Amino acid sequence: MASRRPAAPVEIDRSKLAVALAEEYFDAAHKIAPAASMSMPAKALEEYHKLIAAGLGLLEATLRRGGMTPREEANMRLRYCSVLFEETENSMEAETALSQGITICERNHYFDLKYALQFLLAQIMFKKNPKAGLRALDAHIADAEAYQHIPWVYAFRFLRASLSLASPVPADKWKGNFEKITTLATQQNDYGIRLASCLMEALAYLKYGGPDSIEAVQGAIAAAWSYQAQPSCQIPQLIALLHMIDTTCSIRQGSPEVMMTKLRAMQRMIDAALADEESWGFTDDSIAIPMSRSAHSSQVVSSDTRSVLGIGRDGGDKLMMSFLHKRDAYAITYLLGSLVLFNKDAETGKAAKYLYSGLETIGSAKKKDMPMYDTLPNCVSRNQWRSQIACYYTSCLAFIAAAKCEWTAVKIQVEKLNSAMKDLGDGNVGPLNSVALYLSGIYHQGTGDLDAALPIFQDKVFDLSIYENVTSSAAQLQKDYALLAAFNTILICQEPGRKDPQRNNKLVGKMTEACLNHQSPDVRTASKILSVTVLRSPPMSSIDVRGHLSMALKGAKISGNLHFTSLALSIMCSRFFVDVVGLQAEKSALAASAQAHRSHNALWISVADGMLGNVHELNGNSGEAHRALARARQYADAAFPHP
Repeated sequence: MASRRPAAPVEIDRSKLAVALAEEYFDAAHKIAPAASMSMPAKALEEYHKLIAAGLGLLEATLRRGGMTPREEANMRLRYCSVLFEETENSMEAETALSQGITICERNHYFDLKYALQFLLAQIMFKKNPKAGLRALDAHIADAEAYQHIPWVYAFRFLRASLSLASPVPADKWKGNFEKITTLATQQNDYGIRLASCLMEALAYLKYGGPDSIEAVQGAIAAAWSYQAQPSCQIPQLIALLHMIDTTCSIRQGSPEVMMTKLRAMQRMIDAALADEESWGFTDDSIAIPMSRSAHSSQVVSSDTRSVLGIGRDGGDKLMMSFLHKRDAYAITYLLGSLVLFNKDAETGKAAKYLYSGLETIGSAKKKDMPMYDTLPNCVSRNQWRSQIACYYTSCLAFIAAAKCEWTAVKIQVEKLNSAMKDLGDGNVGPLNSVALYLSGIYHQGTGDLDAALPIFQDKVFDLSIYENVTSSAAQLQKDYALLAAFNTILICQEPGRKDPQRNNKLVGKMTEACLNHQSPDVRTASKILSVTVLRSPPMSSIDVRGHLSMALKGAKISGNLHFTSLALSIMCSRFFVDVVGLQAEKSALAASAQAHRSHNALWISVADGMLGNVHELNGNSGEAHRALARARQYADAAFPHP
């Protein structure tokens, strides 16, 4: 019987084995990350970093050993450097490895991998040196355009736009960049790309502001709406973003009717999206935007470029973008809804309900939408974003409470805000510092501690001179709070013992100049109201007082601001009818009282009812006077509760 020959030894591809093992290490780390990011336990973090380091070590050793095909090596360098970029600060090693990979791709004409490597390299360069990163992108765009590699022209231009939007100040050429995307997309009939470009352009104008920003945003929104009939534009994430931007723009303009129309349309859309998990799942954080297939598509789009350019089930090219999780987007709609309804909250209470619902949604997203695995930096960034949004919800709740003189509630919300900001860390707070500091000043002023409030409003953070050249919406927000702090400073300085007519002239002059062309109608109205309450030298004439109050009432009506209407009517009664006997004085006092009660502000109800009681007394209506004065005392006690 013949002996069996031994089987030939199976040759093991060590490179593929190393890559597979490295991916197992990465997967194991990414399974730990979502839960670890919630509480950041030291043991879990140590385990995570050990797993990432082990995976990187395997890839690095394999690259040093060599023996791979050129495409395998280029692919491995792309994976190795993407992990370095996402998980470490080792930019020098990543740049070197990417440059070597690009050289391999150029030598072997791997256009798809070369562009993918360049895309990652530009991101790494921008992180270290923004100008160098943008210059590199410009060179890559020029090359892709020369070769008519359209998908990568889009990818590089959108990357350039997103990097510009991530900057605290506007990077150069962002306007021209959007124009070129739109022009190219029009030539290629890529309507989804045009829609995405319009939305990013609108976001850029919202972020960077400027005298004509609202008009520019409206133009971008109008263009975006014009593409809605195109099948390639039926992308729920982009449609949701369009509704959010449209509603935000209407809030900036301040028309209650327009705001409500936009809000209802946004709510209908996002409610429908919640029920549709097929096109937008609760854990999806990416968008696939369809593009036309070009003659060069097979050369530049492949499974190896799927993180930037993918191939859909229909065989078409897709541009991949990141986006919010669905519940996070839903939470933003609650915040926008509360802002729309803010001026009417005293009557309806709906703004506060929206805010509490939004906070609940954010909390629900943290628990229910936790991905099965993700990188730790992504998880931490997502949690920080949710915490930041929650801080803005908290600040809005504090303002609503302050508008009703509910000072205990204000204190609770301010304490929550300060605690949350500590957890965020200084680098992630942004304009919230100004918001929290202003609210603390409001609390002290509202409770009558003017000696504590005044230094807060005069803090260096609220120095208007440092906001002369505003280049972003964040800086504009800080400038607006500095302006509000100046309003409060002026009001506090009208207290007996602090009055100085000459100083008032200067303060009011600066305030009027700053508010003259302000985009917010409420800020302009506040300026008119404040200017007639301040002791001036010489005093403002009666004609000017009437004119300012008339404009204030008109502005309050336009924006639907109950509080400003109440203030203007009370000031008008105080200035012209306090010691006047007759029907006109009674009508004025009754109107002021009725509007004050609509505002649900205890302080202004006490003031208005006090004036009404005095008018009734002068007119011989002792019974009505007694009742009005009793109400005034009751609300005064509510506005300034005793310790």
